[in-house]
Amino acid sequence: GLAPRPGAGARATAPSPPAPAEPALLVAPYAERLSRDLAGTLAAVRAAGARAVEWPSPYLPAGVPPAAVRAALDDAGLRVSGVQVGTGPLYRRWERALSAAAALGAPHIACAPPGPEERRSPEDWPELVAVLGHAAERARAAGLGFQVRADGWMLAGPPGATPLDRLLAAAGASGAGVGVALDVRAARDAGVDPSAAIVRLGRRLGAILVRPADLSEGAGATLVAAVRAAGAAPVWVAVPDAGARTTTGSPAMAGAPVVGAGAALAAVRRAAAG
Repeated sequence: GLAPRPGAGARATAPSPPAPAEPALLVAPYAERLSRDLAGTLAAVRAAGARAVEWPSPYLPAGVPPAAVRAALDDAGLRVSGVQVGTGPLYRRWERALSAAAALGAPHIACAPPGPEERRSPEDWPELVAVLGHAAERARAAGLGFQVRADGWMLAGPPGATPLDRLLAAAGASGAGVGVALDVRAARDAGVDPSAAIVRLGRRLGAILVRPADLSEGAGATLVAAVRAAGAAPVWVAVPDAGARTTTGSPAMAGAPVVGAGAALAAVRRAAAG
């Protein structure tokens, strides 16, 4: 199943990911605002209590060199916990994406789940396995961890026979550095117990994406216990609720709070404390 081989996933859980009490904030909902007012939005993110951010693209904001983005992050007192990327760069210009992620100071880069066009038939899987193995190898060479975000379809099925199980098993030695970023809501929407998935992933678990609703009524404590049982040290990524997605960025909104950020961060910290 998803039990790790000795040493597997070590790059996915290093270096020094935030503890649950120090979650990273997913800033994808604020992408448009970041593009319009990078410094102001980062200041608002820091004011909401974030110390680390999960960056939604190696190339955000468009046209701004990653080194300049890193300088703005430093000025705001923020660090990048990881960088997200679609699957397109896995097939072309992967080195460019890795270089940008490294310039941002990210310890890992996480790709989106493979889309339907990449898994139309069983014959597509060997190519996908080879692509992920190569991506992980090149990421390691660049000093970065590599993760795949596990969407609901990847987790559905009997333990040991899910698409994610098959993908990681097929990757073999070439996929030893492939970590997994688990989206708790996606798992639940697919009818999968996220705590059981966490335990099966073990040290492959490199990040866990959680929303405030994922942590209510004792669910947060259950997730924290599962992570400890798995022996994992993931980045805890606080995801603002959907209402945070805005098109703010006009002069009238300069200095306005980032909606949903504080609540998302506080929910993770409460779960860790409780």
